[in-house]
Amino acid sequence: MVLWILVFTLLFKTSFAQTLDGQWQSSSGAGIGIQTTQQGVTITVTPVSGQTERWYGRWLRKWDQFTYVAYGNETVVAQVMDKNRIEAQSSKGNRWTWSRLGAQPDPRTSYEYATRLQGRWFSTSGTTIDLTLQNGKIYVATVDTKGNRYNGEGRWLDTTSFRYGIQGYPDEWVGTFLSDGRIKVIATRANSKVTYWTKQR
Repeated sequence: MVLWILVFTLLFKTSFAQTLDGQWQSSSGAGIGIQTTQQGVTITVTPVSGQTERWYGRWLRKWDQFTYVAYGNETVVAQVMDKNRIEAQSSKGNRWTWSRLGAQPDPRTSYEYATRLQGRWFSTSGTTIDLTLQNGKIYVATVDTKGNRYNGEGRWLDTTSFRYGIQGYPDEWVGTFLSDGRIKVIATRANSKVTYWTKQR
């Protein structure tokens, strides 16, 4: 019995190691590449703007918790939550969620969220957002609290998340569907500001 538990634990940890390798999307908008070895982890970060950087980390617990030091001696601790999600927190108080990219989305799930996405949404910032989909692209039309109108477009990151930009703004935003039907939107540059969208009934 003890031997069986040890074998199961090793297989479980090995499967985590295999699933970590690959490309991830941070809630900050940055692209994250992960490569693992028995000795540690290599993290390649491609920010929204700026040059790609590579960091070398070590295991805190194989294969589901590791740490590395990034810009300005900012220590990051990353915890694997499941095969598609990692929660990262830095010594400066920053928090990010990394979502796995590259998995083939379920067409039924994609279609469901695409259908739910279209329509009018109201942001906690006071902005009204109209979303339409055409040929795989997401078109965004917004009206802020002062009546100013802006247009932009975006693309799907996975079955439940998308990224978009607004014409004339250097920032971009990442939106993710929540279980309660709202959309959580994180700015990729403006201190990761978070707003929530509710769909018009």
